[in-house]
Amino acid sequence: MRTEPLTLSDEEFSELQRSTPDNGSGSAVGLRATQLARIYLARLYPGSEGAPVPPGADIALKHREQIISFEIKGTRDTRIAPGQLKVSSLHSYKSLIAGTPVLRITGVFERTPIIYTMLYGTDFTLRPEPRWSVHLTK
Repeated sequence: MRTEPLTLSDEEFSELQRSTPDNGSGSAVGLRATQLARIYLARLYPGSEGAPVPPGADIALKHREQIISFEIKGTRDTRIAPGQLKVSSLHSYKSLIAGTPVLRITGVFERTPIIYTMLYGTDFTLRPEPRWSVHLTK
């Protein structure tokens, strides 16, 4: 598992605070995590550009004629919080077991979030859990 702090410049942090503030919702966490992933990937793959996102992934980029995709899992927690990591669709499940990396971004509203790059079979496994759907009776 690769672990890296993402040190944000004053300008990057101010822009994130303006564009994706912490309003207490889960969607705010997801939006901030996606923005952090964009910053991180632009640094990791300089000169890359956005690419169509395949089913099951959250973000993709084209780097040196290769399409690279990622699943993004953000949390406001400053720890990796493995109990919070869930895969919610069959597309995501298939994408992960096929080799799509997970970017686990912790402390998404902190000045220096931490990014963990995780691969299925090396850094984590997936365990099915039962789920029920709610149906209104009236």
